[in-house]
Amino acid sequence: MVGMLNLRPSKIQLTRRNLAWAAAIGILAAGLRILWLAREPLFIDEFADLEIARRSVGGIIRAKDGFPPLFALLAHGWMFVFGTLESVRLLSVILGVGAVALCAIAGGLVAGERGAAFAGLFAAVNPLLVFHAQEGRAYGLVPFVTAWLVMAALALMTGRVSKAWWINLGLGSIAAVWTHYFLWVVVAIVGVILFICLSESRSTLITVSFVIGLAAVPVLALFPGDMALQADLGTMGGASRAGVSGVAYAFLTFLVGFGLGPSSRELHGLGAGQSVRQAIGPVVVFTPLLGLLGVWTLRRLREHRAAQLLAGLLVAVLVVAGIAAAGGTGFRPRYVNWGVIPLIVLAGVAVASTRAIVAAIAVGATVSVSLIAIAGRHDSAFANEDVESAIHYVERADRTGGEPVVVVSGYLEPLARYYTRDSRLLIRLDELGDPLDLRRGRWLLYSRPFHEDPKGDLLVELQRTGRLRYETTFAGVDLYRLAPLT
Repeated sequence: MVGMLNLRPSKIQLTRRNLAWAAAIGILAAGLRILWLAREPLFIDEFADLEIARRSVGGIIRAKDGFPPLFALLAHGWMFVFGTLESVRLLSVILGVGAVALCAIAGGLVAGERGAAFAGLFAAVNPLLVFHAQEGRAYGLVPFVTAWLVMAALALMTGRVSKAWWINLGLGSIAAVWTHYFLWVVVAIVGVILFICLSESRSTLITVSFVIGLAAVPVLALFPGDMALQADLGTMGGASRAGVSGVAYAFLTFLVGFGLGPSSRELHGLGAGQSVRQAIGPVVVFTPLLGLLGVWTLRRLREHRAAQLLAGLLVAVLVVAGIAAAGGTGFRPRYVNWGVIPLIVLAGVAVASTRAIVAAIAVGATVSVSLIAIAGRHDSAFANEDVESAIHYVERADRTGGEPVVVVSGYLEPLARYYTRDSRLLIRLDELGDPLDLRRGRWLLYSRPFHEDPKGDLLVELQRTGRLRYETTFAGVDLYRLAPLT
């Protein structure tokens, strides 16, 4: 781990100016990730992952979660010290700030002090990285281990072939394969590029790869069960549409996080033309930066090993998207949130290598749009499911004299139980036998259609019988009153 800071002093000097830049970027990164950290309650998927992290170490490893167990094990240790599920978000903040630091180092390895400053700045304000650093899920760890792996690989490809950097490459790769299954693709592509470019060090690379493979064997044993879980979720209707709307949303999200344009629900319901028009604004704003990336990459793809590595990792984004779509799990932007790491480093190096006026335009556009997207992320249209507010609303609003009995889907039930004052007041849809027989409930808490109602038939039928009256909407969930059976 000491090797992580083993930079060539000829590239980055620890001057007061550089330390001031590093401190400013670090404060900005931490501030954006801490800001609004507790504004949203736990959401469904986050709570499910943290519930697994509360189990014993053996229970975490055996759990079918869809992820390798590294983040859950880290969260388990964190909660042992700090106690609450919500506190794990602070762990993600720390990992997020660490990812910014590693991106800055990676940019510095290629383009010196300016590359470090620009890569660090872009990582600090990237909306997708900020978003995933504010939730207690493995997606907060993914950018950190990716940045670690990219940093080590760039060090080796820029001539810093030392034992320390090989150790970093091995540890970063092992952390990656223990964090997310799609990162196996990233590790493999990095290995192939290093094998091609570092012909003089192939024996060392083969040794490191063998160690990585041995470390991956326990994770490989977990793979079938985790993929079976993802396939089951896909059959429930959770897979994203792979049409033009879905692609436009994925591209938009990849650039600007989840806080600009229509929400995923809105965009997936729009036609192709509408989807493209919604994506035009941010894409036009990012055109200066995207143009810089393209020109710099094309000019240096043959002459600069770093460009070959970073471009290869962007190809990995397309590979993972294809695997996700073909494997039945559906494509979601979070599956490739690691892809912004090579994009950020590439952007930092490109901007550092261009004229001041062009760099100012690219940086100004990127930072402005990113900050707007970060602020917009907490609008109710983009926020995750606010089950806590819905449950508390029912407890305040029910005036029938009895207890407010709430009907929820099985998927919502664990989180609703966590936030209700009396778990006996919850009924699961699958416990009713006939889903239309809701005589025991007075409220219906409804989230996404695929939660035990993949086609939305339940809502249609209840509305047809006159039993359903819309009450209000919270982020990601709708609340209905249920009229008594007559």
